[in-house]
Amino acid sequence: MTTSFDDHDMNAVGNMPVIFLVGMRGSGKTTLGRALADKLGWLFADTDEMLCARCGRTVSEIVQEEGWGGFRKREAALLHDVARPYTVVATGGGMILREENRRFMKETGLCCYLQAPADLLARRLRDDPKAAQRPALKAGIETLVGGDPLRAEIVALLRERDGLYQKAAHRRLNVNQPLERVFAALEETAREFVRKCRENERPDEAARVVQ
Repeated sequence: MTTSFDDHDMNAVGNMPVIFLVGMRGSGKTTLGRALADKLGWLFADTDEMLCARCGRTVSEIVQEEGWGGFRKREAALLHDVARPYTVVATGGGMILREENRRFMKETGLCCYLQAPADLLARRLRDDPKAAQRPALKAGIETLVGGDPLRAEIVALLRERDGLYQKAAHRRLNVNQPLERVFAALEETAREFVRKCRENERPDEAARVVQ
């Protein structure tokens, strides 16, 4: 897997040392993001977790009381709050639905899309005990008799969102492979990015970018 930037990519990324991870629910944003932050010595923020903590409610409760529009508004505001230097941000699966969020992430720091096939996402969500606490991915999806409703929802969402994830991201990483290989590719991409940031830092700040 090639992860180094070409000249166009290096010019396209933002200058703030912050890394955004985007992708579907179940793509590994939280697991990989936390591990990357530990490796770099940076802070870690999960927008869904922080939003729930701030509101004192689950995602399902927020959506039930305020609708998806209310949730998305809160989510967008939180994105700006957590985008601080030396932070890895794991975003909610629908963060890219707002054009202003896509633009903000792409212009501010480095945005990586953790790209996963529907079968992998469905398997991970079935195995996740927190999945039952989340609202339906997409309502009104019909399947063939004997089909898999969860997989059908994911396929429909991927059809709707994959292009948006790609628009938001500077780099795509295939997560349908061993976790250690995915993390190695993500770390390589991150360190290529922070080298760029270090070039733009003052000498006294540069040492803080990578540990």
